[in-house]
Amino acid sequence: MTLTRIPLELSDTYRHYNSLIWQVPSWGVAIAAGAVIAADQIGKGPGTWTIPVKYVQALILLFGALLLSALATALYRYRAYQAASAPVPIPRPPFGEKPGANRYLQLTLCLTSGGLLGLAGAHGFSATRLVVIGFMIGLAGWIFAECGNTAVRKKLDNDKLANAEKKNS
Repeated sequence: MTLTRIPLELSDTYRHYNSLIWQVPSWGVAIAAGAVIAADQIGKGPGTWTIPVKYVQALILLFGALLLSALATALYRYRAYQAASAPVPIPRPPFGEKPGANRYLQLTLCLTSGGLLGLAGAHGFSATRLVVIGFMIGLAGWIFAECGNTAVRKKLDNDKLANAEKKNS
């Protein structure tokens, strides 16, 4: 069995959003690591705080979680815009399946955001179970994002096929 290599003809817009999608993990790691390190280091310096340090640390972690949530929303939009700029039919690699790494990027980003949110809650309220609840919130966010992305892709594919049929007739 021989595999024929067909070059993928993708638009510049498609490649642009692909580039943005693959920059998101770097941004997410930087935000999450920065929030965790800042929260850890905030109480180690000299001086006193007017409010307990654990609440300041929880606020820093919460801010990191909010930034990651915004990044997860941006990733969702990048994926939708990339789907809108895809050709009809979408070219597939020789093995017949298109790669689906974008959904796993969305999953890890949502879980990291939820974990940071849970860590902020656990730190502020001294309840360790909030970390698990945070991960569950992140998983729920991913499920909603995937349902939304699937609906967007289905609508775009139907519209593209309808336009292609209209041009052919």
